[in-house]
Amino acid sequence: MMTENRYDVLIAEDEAVIALEIKQVLSRNNYNVVGIVRSGEDLIKASAEKNPDIIVSDISLKGNLNGIDAAKAIHKLKDIPVIFVTGYGDMATYLRALKVSPIDYLLKPFSERRLINAVNGSIGHIHHS
Repeated sequence: MMTENRYDVLIAEDEAVIALEIKQVLSRNNYNVVGIVRSGEDLIKASAEKNPDIIVSDISLKGNLNGIDAAKAIHKLKDIPVIFVTGYGDMATYLRALKVSPIDYLLKPFSERRLINAVNGSIGHIHHS
């Protein structure tokens, strides 16, 4: 939930170095990172507990659920905009990801500007309940 005119972002990324880079980029650009999770199961749990405005998620995560499956489960409960960040550039993965209507799909490595443009673009899709 937006706090102090800052939007809350939940990060799902199983690679600690990349998760930290994403967190630093978001923090520098006045976003509040409410958590970093490494598995699809933890993403679902944290989205319920932390009530983020935006989710930035890798597709390949630890655990039994990938980022796409976790986003699908979350969207059944809440309408939270999701931005996928992934190393998978193949068409099959892209088409699977599109089924959960992500705001954007960023291929790693991506620039700070590209990430911030995607997150800024998701603001109009935030629905507060």
